[in-house]
Amino acid sequence: MARDSSYQIAIDTTHVGRRNNVWYTVWYRTDHTQTRLHNGKPFNREVVQSLLRCDNLSFKVLSVDMAMAGELPIAHQQTQAGDQPWRFVERGTIEEAAARAACDIGKRQATARVMR
Repeated sequence: MARDSSYQIAIDTTHVGRRNNVWYTVWYRTDHTQTRLHNGKPFNREVVQSLLRCDNLSFKVLSVDMAMAGELPIAHQQTQAGDQPWRFVERGTIEEAAARAACDIGKRQATARVMR
């Protein structure tokens, strides 16, 4: 979906869920080109579930799993959406490209459901 020299972001298009007219639940997978550490354990993949607002491109992270690609997660973090403020997607980044793509997917899926 989006890529730069540091990482690649993919969206699980089968699980873009509409919460209301402007919010979507989105699952992203980020593959890092360089291994990172979390509490001393290596990982190069993150699977993130987030709430995404398409009206202003803001988000809240609901959960994150960190792992080496193809292996079991080394960490799982989960938060409550109400416990955090909306954060804005930084413009001009691959995160913005991924967020806009997720919004487009969500809107197309919602339109397809209405047309059935």
